[in-house]
Amino acid sequence: IFWTFNGIGGLKMERKSGVLMHISSLFGDYSTGSFGEEAKYFVDFLKECGVFYVLTLNGDFPAGRPFGAVMEHEGDLYISTGDMKDVYKQLKVNPNMQIIAQKPGNRSWLRIDGVASECLDMSIKEKMLEECPSVKRHFPDATAMHYVVFKIRILECKWS
Repeated sequence: IFWTFNGIGGLKMERKSGVLMHISSLFGDYSTGSFGEEAKYFVDFLKECGVFYVLTLNGDFPAGRPFGAVMEHEGDLYISTGDMKDVYKQLKVNPNMQIIAQKPGNRSWLRIDGVASECLDMSIKEKMLEECPSVKRHFPDATAMHYVVFKIRILECKWS
Protein backbone atom coordinates (compact mmCIF):
# COMPACT_ATOMS: atom_id res chain seq x y z
CA ILE A 1 0.00 0.00 0.00
CA PHE A 2 1.41 3.34 -1.04
CA TRP A 3 0.36 6.93 -0.60
CA THR A 4 -0.73 8.80 -3.68
CA PHE A 5 -1.56 12.41 -4.32
CA ASN A 6 -4.51 12.89 -6.64
CA GLY A 7 -4.50 16.69 -6.80
CA ILE A 8 -8.14 16.94 -5.71
CA GLY A 9 -8.58 15.33 -2.32
CA GLY A 10 -4.95 15.42 -1.19
CA LEU A 11 -3.04 12.42 0.03
CA LYS A 12 -4.84 9.10 0.12
CA MET A 13 -3.88 5.49 0.57
CA GLU A 14 -4.38 3.12 -2.35
CA ARG A 15 -3.16 -0.31 -3.31
CA LYS A 16 -0.60 0.52 -5.99
CA SER A 17 2.82 -0.57 -7.11
CA GLY A 18 4.43 2.55 -5.66
CA VAL A 19 5.00 6.27 -5.69
CA LEU A 20 8.26 7.95 -6.57
CA MET A 21 8.13 11.67 -7.16
CA HIS A 22 9.99 14.86 -6.55
CA ILE A 23 8.46 16.84 -3.71
CA SER A 24 7.94 19.85 -5.99
CA SER A 25 5.65 17.81 -8.23
CA LEU A 26 2.84 18.26 -5.69
CA PHE A 27 0.26 20.81 -6.75
CA GLY A 28 0.57 24.31 -5.39
CA ASP A 29 -1.72 27.32 -5.30
CA TYR A 30 -0.63 28.54 -8.72
CA SER A 31 -0.66 25.27 -10.71
CA THR A 32 3.01 24.68 -9.97
CA GLY A 33 4.67 22.30 -7.57
CA SER A 34 5.29 23.41 -4.02
CA PHE A 35 6.02 22.04 -0.57
CA GLY A 36 2.45 22.90 0.49
CA GLU A 37 0.09 21.67 3.18
CA GLU A 38 -0.15 18.22 1.61
CA ALA A 39 3.61 17.77 1.50
CA LYS A 40 3.98 18.77 5.16
CA TYR A 41 2.75 15.24 5.69
CA PHE A 42 6.38 14.10 5.39
CA VAL A 43 7.57 16.29 8.26
CA ASP A 44 4.56 15.30 10.38
CA PHE A 45 5.30 11.64 9.60
CA LEU A 46 8.89 12.01 10.86
CA LYS A 47 7.72 13.74 14.04
CA GLU A 48 5.14 11.01 14.68
CA CYS A 49 7.86 8.38 14.37
CA GLY A 50 9.79 10.01 17.20
CA VAL A 51 13.04 8.56 15.87
CA PHE A 52 14.14 8.53 12.24
CA TYR A 53 17.46 7.59 10.67
CA VAL A 54 19.86 9.82 8.76
CA LEU A 55 22.17 7.97 6.40
CA THR A 56 25.38 9.47 5.06
CA LEU A 57 28.52 8.13 3.44
CA ASN A 58 31.56 7.36 5.58
CA GLY A 59 34.15 6.93 2.87
CA ASP A 60 32.90 4.01 0.79
CA PHE A 61 30.40 2.71 3.35
CA PRO A 62 26.98 3.92 4.49
CA ALA A 63 26.65 5.32 7.99
CA GLY A 64 23.30 5.59 9.74
CA ARG A 65 22.29 7.06 13.05
CA PRO A 66 19.06 7.93 14.87
CA PHE A 67 17.75 11.50 14.91
CA GLY A 68 14.70 12.99 16.58
CA ALA A 69 14.70 16.71 15.74
CA VAL A 70 13.19 17.84 12.45
CA MET A 71 11.32 20.92 11.34
CA GLU A 72 9.78 22.49 8.28
CA HIS A 73 10.13 26.19 7.55
CA GLU A 74 8.78 27.90 4.42
CA GLY A 75 8.74 24.64 2.52
CA ASP A 76 12.19 23.43 3.52
CA LEU A 77 13.18 20.54 5.78
CA TYR A 78 15.78 21.04 8.54
CA ILE A 79 17.67 18.75 10.94
CA SER A 80 20.20 19.62 13.65
CA THR A 81 23.38 18.09 15.03
CA GLY A 82 26.72 19.07 16.53
CA ASP A 83 29.81 19.93 14.49
CA MET A 84 31.91 17.49 16.55
CA LYS A 85 29.86 14.50 15.35
CA ASP A 86 30.75 12.21 12.45
CA VAL A 87 27.45 12.98 10.70
CA TYR A 88 28.47 16.65 10.45
CA LYS A 89 31.89 15.80 9.05
CA GLN A 90 30.41 13.30 6.57
CA LEU A 91 27.77 15.76 5.29
CA LYS A 92 30.44 18.42 4.80
CA VAL A 93 32.49 16.01 2.63
CA ASN A 94 29.50 14.54 0.75
CA PRO A 95 26.14 16.28 1.27
CA ASN A 96 24.09 13.47 -0.33
CA MET A 97 21.97 11.81 2.33
CA GLN A 98 18.87 9.83 3.05
CA ILE A 99 16.27 9.95 5.81
CA ILE A 100 14.39 6.75 6.64
CA ALA A 101 11.58 6.28 9.16
CA GLN A 102 8.95 3.73 10.13
CA LYS A 103 6.00 4.44 12.38
CA PRO A 104 5.95 2.40 15.57
CA GLY A 105 3.33 -0.31 15.65
CA ASN A 106 2.67 -0.49 11.92
CA ARG A 107 4.44 -0.89 8.60
CA SER A 108 4.11 2.69 7.34
CA TRP A 109 7.48 3.98 6.19
CA LEU A 110 9.08 6.98 4.51
CA ARG A 111 12.35 7.46 2.62
CA ILE A 112 13.65 10.89 1.61
CA ASP A 113 16.67 11.34 -0.66
CA GLY A 114 18.23 14.77 -0.28
CA VAL A 115 21.22 17.06 -0.27
CA ALA A 116 22.23 18.79 2.97
CA SER A 117 23.68 22.27 3.28
CA GLU A 118 24.66 23.97 6.51
CA CYS A 119 22.26 26.76 7.49
CA LEU A 120 23.88 29.79 9.12
CA ASP A 121 20.64 31.78 9.50
CA MET A 122 20.24 32.48 13.24
CA SER A 123 16.46 32.81 12.96
CA ILE A 124 16.26 29.26 11.55
CA LYS A 125 18.53 27.94 14.30
CA GLU A 126 16.34 29.67 16.91
CA LYS A 127 13.18 28.22 15.37
CA MET A 128 14.69 24.72 15.52
CA LEU A 129 15.29 25.20 19.25
CA GLU A 130 11.69 26.37 19.73
CA GLU A 131 10.11 23.55 17.71
CA CYS A 132 12.37 20.80 19.05
CA PRO A 133 12.85 21.37 22.79
CA SER A 134 15.01 18.23 23.08
CA VAL A 135 17.74 20.08 21.14
CA LYS A 136 17.96 22.63 24.00
CA ARG A 137 19.36 19.91 26.27
CA HIS A 138 22.49 19.97 24.13
CA PHE A 139 22.49 23.55 22.84
CA PRO A 140 20.97 26.26 25.07
CA ASP A 141 20.69 28.91 22.35
CA ALA A 142 21.25 29.54 18.64
CA THR A 143 24.80 30.81 19.23
CA ALA A 144 25.87 27.75 21.24
CA MET A 145 29.25 26.33 20.34
CA HIS A 146 29.04 23.30 18.01
CA TYR A 147 25.28 23.78 17.25
CA VAL A 148 24.56 23.16 13.55
CA VAL A 149 21.39 23.10 11.48
CA PHE A 150 21.26 21.52 8.03
CA LYS A 151 18.75 22.45 5.36
CA ILE A 152 17.75 19.39 3.33
CA ARG A 153 16.96 19.90 -0.34
CA ILE A 154 14.59 17.03 -1.06
CA LEU A 155 15.29 15.19 -4.31
CA GLU A 156 12.83 12.29 -4.02
CA CYS A 157 10.35 10.85 -1.52
CA LYS A 158 8.91 7.38 -1.37
CA TRP A 159 6.50 6.15 1.25
CA SER A 160 4.02 3.44 2.10
